[in-house]
Amino acid sequence: IEGPISDKGSYLISVRDSYLDLLTDIMKMDAAPRYADYQIKTVYDLNPKQKLSLFGMFGNDHITSDKKKAVDNKQLFFGSDDNYENTLGINLQSLWNKDAYSNTSVSGNIIRYGNIYYETGSEKLMMQNKADENVFKLRNSNHFKLSANHDIEFGIEFKYLEDKYNNYYSDYTDASGDQTSALIMKKTLK
Repeated sequence: IEGPISDKGSYLISVRDSYLDLLTDIMKMDAAPRYADYQIKTVYDLNPKQKLSLFGMFGNDHITSDKKKAVDNKQLFFGSDDNYENTLGINLQSLWNKDAYSNTSVSGNIIRYGNIYYETGSEKLMMQNKADENVFKLRNSNHFKLSANHDIEFGIEFKYLEDKYNNYYSDYTDASGDQTSALIMKKTLK
């Protein structure tokens, strides 16, 4: 979907969704991904020399296998994966003259994902991971055209990163009899 915002701007919206999960029973598959995403962009002319843009993107995907299908397909594990990603930003473009302009933007990117898996025979929790990854930015870039062959670009960027992890891996004995100890990791990185 797209259209005008008065006579000074426009918008564009796109939405998609998958339906592969509806085919799992028909095609006798044990699991199929389910995903969706959207994109949005708006542009608005504040005046003849300044333009404001807003953009956003969101995506998610999921896949789940259940115990019954894991048993039927002789799989060692069953469980699910869930992932989400979201980006949102705003940009101000300023034209200084015919040879110079700047872009100033603020943006954020948030990723959340998790998975959980069980051993099929015992239903023992084998793995559970949850993570959040966040990035926030403030950026200014400036462009000058000095001549037909020479440009100057300079700017500054501030970035804040934060990652949170909460992961569990169970002890496990593989088919050869080798033992792996349990591992727990819970950490926030900034």
